[in-house]
Amino acid sequence: MSHIEDASTLPVTWWKSSASGAQSDCVEFAIADERERVVAVRDSKNPTGPALLLSYAQAAELIDAVRRDDFQETGSPAGPSTDESCPPRRGRGGRGAGGRQPSLVTGRPGAG
Repeated sequence: MSHIEDASTLPVTWWKSSASGAQSDCVEFAIADERERVVAVRDSKNPTGPALLLSYAQAAELIDAVRRDDFQETGSPAGPSTDESCPPRRGRGGRGAGGRQPSLVTGRPGAG
């Protein structure tokens, strides 16, 4: 796993994760290098902040961990955010053929 300091410098199209919650825990993904099978992950509230660069396998592991709810919620010292700027998405909408977001496993729209 590596990272880039300014995610806005990546020449990619970002889409919001369907797992993004209503309390500003918004995560965006982008195919960073389809040939090398690399995705980028960033905090949507900080588009010029850092982004993780993950292999498709690492991204799939991250998504599986989120689905299993394998993470403890730590919160911030000020408590949970009440910002509603990132409401949860329903369905698989997003960019790609037929309005379906690309699969992080295959990179093809709607393939997983």
